[in-house]
Amino acid sequence: MPICVRATTGADTHLDPGTNRENMADRLAKGRDANGSLFRWRGLSRALFADRSRLLRDEVRAHGWGREERIRALITGADPEAPTLF
Repeated sequence: MPICVRATTGADTHLDPGTNRENMADRLAKGRDANGSLFRWRGLSRALFADRSRLLRDEVRAHGWGREERIRALITGADPEAPTLF
């Protein structure tokens, strides 16, 4: 899984404290137990996966979610600075 870039600390947080056992039970209950097999970055090295996750996190921290083209490029692994045809 990529680093969570929507983490918050208020009443609106989606993060709950818990043990590893509680976390795994919650994951199973929510149908998130596919071990990342459906995730689009599967097959990348752990280092490359972490690098992409950090780039996405840093983009969102700096500019929010409003720059959809850059976000899409980072999620797909494309260079957001590369020129496009359209």
